[in-house]
Order: sequence, then C-alpha cells, then structure tokens
Amino acid sequence: MSHRHSLVFMKCTFLMLISALVSLTYSADVFASICEGKFSRPSYKTRGFYCTPGQMVRDAYELDREIACEEMEVDHLVSLRQAWDSGVCGDDLKRLANDPRNLRFTYWQTNRAKGYLQPGVFAKTRSDAIARQVTRDAEVIMSEYRIKTKSQLLSDRFLFYATSGSKHIRIPLASINVSIRNRLTYRKVGEKTVVYVGKRAVGYAIGIGLAIEAVMAAGWAADWLSSPSQDAQMKKRAEYFSSVLEGDK
Repeated sequence: MSHRHSLVFMKCTFLMLISALVSLTYSADVFASICEGKFSRPSYKTRGFYCTPGQMVRDAYELDREIACEEMEVDHLVSLRQAWDSGVCGDDLKRLANDPRNLRFTYWQTNRAKGYLQPGVFAKTRSDAIARQVTRDAEVIMSEYRIKTKSQLLSDRFLFYATSGSKHIRIPLASINVSIRNRLTYRKVGEKTVVYVGKRAVGYAIGIGLAIEAVMAAGWAADWLSSPSQDAQMKKRAEYFSSVLEGDK
C-alpha cells in the first residue's frame, strides 16, 4: 500500500469511527430527559384552522406584508426537532407544537427556507424589527421548555463522547504523535477541559490551567493519538527491510 493510500485509509477509518459515535444515544447525564425512539412530529393546527381561501393573513416574518391564506403556512419559531434533541418529549412536545407563542404565519417559501434553522440564525435574515422580535420570543420559549441551542447540544455531545465509557487511557502529552499534538485545542465544558483534534473531541485534559500534562483519551481515540506518524512507520519499515537485505535478520 502506497504512503498516499495509507493516509487515505487512516482518514476514512477515523471518519467511520466518528460517524459511529455520532449515532450513539445521548447520556442521561448530558440531557435532562431522553426522547425514546425516533423523532415524530406531533399534530398541530394548520392554516385551514386559522383562515379560509382568499382571506388575507399578516406575514409574521415580513413587515407590512399580507399573504393569501392558501399561500400561508404555520411555522414553529423554535423547531420541534431542536426541542426534541433537547429532551422535550411526549406531552411537552405536543404542547410546544400547539403553543400560540411558538406559531408564526408566513409565506410558504419563507417557511421552507427557514427549515430547522435556529431562531438566532434565521433572525439575521430578517429586518431589524423582526429580528429583535424573533430573538426575544424565542428566548422566552427556549427558557420555559429548557431547549438548548445547537452549540450547547454540540458541547454536551462532545463532553459525553470525551468522558463517558469505562475505557480511558492516560496518555502523556509528550507521547502523543507530534503532528497530532500540534493540532490539539482545548475548551472548558462544565468542570472538564475537553481536548479536540480539529473539531473532534478525543478526551479530557489532566493538569492545572494551561499546564496540561496528559490526555485521558477515550478508548476509541487512544491508539490513534499515540501511534507513530505515517512517516515514522514508513521509515521503520524501510530500516527493517534494509537490514533483512543486508543479512542482519
């Protein structure tokens, strides 16, 4: 296998490991509650309940704009999927789906474009007045239902992946592959300092402040962190075969 192919193989293997981790169920220590099974959108009242064909309806996301009932859709300001990811399940999710404060009448294309965007992200696409209202209303709803932002969910997920499981291996910082060590970054999450390689959480730091002594690496990442670089492996193999050819073995 060529050096280039070896690198490609290792990258693909690592990505497969990450994909497997992402598919894991969240720990109960990370979220207040766990939603069992797959996400299923609860029923809620659609436009037929609020208006009739030909009737004009005010667009909640456009200043001074009215749209025909048949071109309107009912949008959830805070997406039900984001709530579900935060542990809002069952009757609570049904209540959120029909909570008037979370319902917005808007043009169907606007609704489709918004999709699962977080309110804060979507607000940036609106006028200043609408953006302020979207942000303010979303904060109230997210606080009441304890819905987390995607960045909070991601931090919680990284912390879980980096600290959960029975197998953790202490790897001194000096023992980590140099090319990987140069890419390490750290982020404080709760009481732990999570260690990242790029955007991937691989464990948590041991040490005080900036004086990191070692990494308690999650089992799946331990061998990868401490393995010699491809160049070192290739050099070792070359030296071995050279010694064989010279009759030393």
